[in-house]
Amino acid sequence: MYLRSSTFFSNEMLLNMPKPKKISFLSKVVEIILVLLISLLIVEVCVRAFLRYHLVYDVEMAKYAMNIVEEGGYRFYKPNISIKVMGVWIHTNADGFRGKDYPVARTHQKRIIFLGSSFLLGWGVKEEDTFHNILESNLSKIYPTQIINTGMINYNTDQETHLFIAKGLKYHPDKVVVFWVGSDVMPTPHKSKWRFLGHSQFITLCWSFSHILAEHLDAAKSYKFYYSGQYKEGAPGLVRAKEAILELKDVCRKNHILLQVVMMPDLHNLANYPFKKGYRMIQGFFRDNGIDVLDVTPFFSKWHDPTALWVSLDDAHPNKIAHQLIAEHTLDFIKKDLY
Repeated sequence: MYLRSSTFFSNEMLLNMPKPKKISFLSKVVEIILVLLISLLIVEVCVRAFLRYHLVYDVEMAKYAMNIVEEGGYRFYKPNISIKVMGVWIHTNADGFRGKDYPVARTHQKRIIFLGSSFLLGWGVKEEDTFHNILESNLSKIYPTQIINTGMINYNTDQETHLFIAKGLKYHPDKVVVFWVGSDVMPTPHKSKWRFLGHSQFITLCWSFSHILAEHLDAAKSYKFYYSGQYKEGAPGLVRAKEAILELKDVCRKNHILLQVVMMPDLHNLANYPFKKGYRMIQGFFRDNGIDVLDVTPFFSKWHDPTALWVSLDDAHPNKIAHQLIAEHTLDFIKKDLY
């Protein structure tokens, strides 16, 4: 009797218990999104912890790119900031250039402005070891000389010319030297609507790996194929680069400023240089237009292991050794007609 009664009451209780509410589709979606966000956050933290001790070029570049601002249609680095990228500190002055501030008013010192991209900036190299700093020191032994380094990452000749007009011309230099690299003929990049994703080092790392994989699977996506295509006659980037150089030449002529071009080597393959034809073509263009030019690429041809000149194994920017060599091979050229 006791067992039957217990069973009766138990069944009655079950029948009268409130039924569990159905989970709505929206609730399920929200739950999945929360799980994904928490998982991504954990992965992001782990990736950041790993990257504190391991430098990856694309991640470091994205970190620096987040400090770029738009001004007058062109990109500049934030002024008066200090940021550690590629293992070294970069300090910008009031103009957003790497290095110390220079007074706008001229003194008895000679003044040179260097125009260029990340090679000139000194990506991954301490300030005191950059070739612009070495050259300033060596030239000052002849006569007190100031060199203003306007190097900007991912800049081309068009941007460098407008940067000089906007921020460099006010310094009234005696000479302007353009440090030309293979990427000077690339089209001016536009600000990406996905730029905010650069705040995530995990997403940047995934993008970097996918980019590397794509280059290995498809030769047409390699840097060599891309830049070689940019040197073809009529390529938009090449056309604009030539126009920009002629515009810079005209500005310098009107302001009684000497103009020179130093052609810098791509450090991926120096013994069998892939851009010889393009470099010969653009060098001829400079000479045909009366622009003093020096190609330092041949001085590096003996380096059969170019990685010895790289900032890191995944980054072919010039390291401390390469900067010293650039300074040595350009000193006589840059001091010409200056003193």
